[in-house]
Amino acid sequence: MEQHGVQQVEVEILPNEIINYSASGIEKINEVDLLVKKDFDIIKNMSESLEHTYRVKQIWRTECEMRYAVLDDTNFPTTSSKYWQIVREQDVFFTALVELSIDYQKAQGELELLEIEYDEIKNNTKKSQAQRKIKDADIKRQKFAITNMKLHAHDRVRELALWEKFKQEMVNKEDFDVNDVNKHQYETFKLKWEKQMQLAQQAGKSDLYRNAKQNLDTLRNQEELDFNISQNSKKIS
Repeated sequence: MEQHGVQQVEVEILPNEIINYSASGIEKINEVDLLVKKDFDIIKNMSESLEHTYRVKQIWRTECEMRYAVLDDTNFPTTSSKYWQIVREQDVFFTALVELSIDYQKAQGELELLEIEYDEIKNNTKKSQAQRKIKDADIKRQKFAITNMKLHAHDRVRELALWEKFKQEMVNKEDFDVNDVNKHQYETFKLKWEKQMQLAQQAGKSDLYRNAKQNLDTLRNQEELDFNISQNSKKIS
């Protein structure tokens, strides 16, 4: 199914612990006397809706946002410039996924320590009961944090896959250097600054116009210098 030229991505099946996040949360709320019965019943009756909200909520960018808000034609007026922005975005997301995997490992270890510490509270004194209550709360918080990490990781993979899809679209569209980012920039920046000047004039944004013009003038001055050097070289030869 396509909508406005954007291929819709089907929602993948998530792990049960993520799907049951809201139900688990309601259980946690019910274990303590935070809410009066009337308020708890309201939350309980919303269980299915809350589960759906948690499962489909937006975390990272949608395909529409990526395609039109990130890869806009003003900042990235050429196919090659779009490709290299995709490379930047994909690299940032993969790096974040690696860092998240490290945080996940640490969080798992911290959870294991919390559970060990809980088991080590042996006595049944009031102090021990309070310590177990605090430790149990720490364990629940850590489990929820780990579940959220999984959900964020899942959505990072979704966006990474979309960036890969976009990369292939750019490569299939036209031939350009995919190994040297510098190759496209001369033509790209020229078009970008020309468009920015036009938009700045239309919107009355003097700062944007001045900055774009300064950059474009510098580029054109270099063009003129290179042309003169080339012409002089031809005369000498």
